[in-house]
Amino acid sequence: MNKMIDYRSQLDKVDQQLLETLAQRLEINREIRRYKADQQLPVVDASREQELLQNRKQYAEQIGVDPELTEELFKQILAFVTK
Repeated sequence: MNKMIDYRSQLDKVDQQLLETLAQRLEINREIRRYKADQQLPVVDASREQELLQNRKQYAEQIGVDPELTEELFKQILAFVTK
């Protein structure tokens, strides 16, 4: 059982790091949104989003992460930051 506690502790730390990284990404997105508003640019750049998804999927595959999971994750993030 001690091993399970260790595993859960490791996951808790990784989850915290993920959330901290997500918070950083969301702050950058807020800055981009303000910039786009100031410059009267559209919120969504479909070609950039497609490029981002493709690049993230390729990188995920290189490091052994499921590319479909990666695509779904980033689609959710993009949907959230562009609403």
